[in-house]
Amino acid sequence: MREGQRCVRCGVAVLTAAIGCGKKASPTTGGSVQNAPAGEVPAPREVVAEPKQILKSPDNSPPIPVDTLKLINEYKDREIAADAKYRGKLVETKVDVRKTGRTESGEPYIGSVYGSDRPDPPIIYHVFPKDREAEVAALKLGEVVTIVGTCAGRVNDGKSRMVRGLEFHIRVDDCKVTK
Repeated sequence: MREGQRCVRCGVAVLTAAIGCGKKASPTTGGSVQNAPAGEVPAPREVVAEPKQILKSPDNSPPIPVDTLKLINEYKDREIAADAKYRGKLVETKVDVRKTGRTESGEPYIGSVYGSDRPDPPIIYHVFPKDREAEVAALKLGEVVTIVGTCAGRVNDGKSRMVRGLEFHIRVDDCKVTK
């Protein structure tokens, strides 16, 4: 492993290995393989992480209005069904702004919690593009806003939210405040 080879998302060291199959990639054929000379081991292929794509509703349908408590409970009780219903689709939620911050990659977010008076870590992270940071900064804690974004689904994070079964959060990407 070369020094400095790390996952661009989480920073974990990445080990790349080559399994010699007697073929190597041809630069002139767009990646198709050709036989390597006898005794020559093909060079390992370097894996480059794709840039994060912003999810869009596949059918350009309007946002699905969903109550945040309903969204939380659906992901808590029936994750597979909730993914089928919401993942990769635009959702519209009304949230009470309880926390704002930045993700590890620097994207601004609004965090909402389970119940209005609980000091728990956020259960829903509405993540905004970096160019909408001023929009997030202008919001006041306790303000109720409507947000539209693409549901990325459940993320198991192991954080205690003082409610059994809520060791996860729901991530909604490419958000914007609509009301």
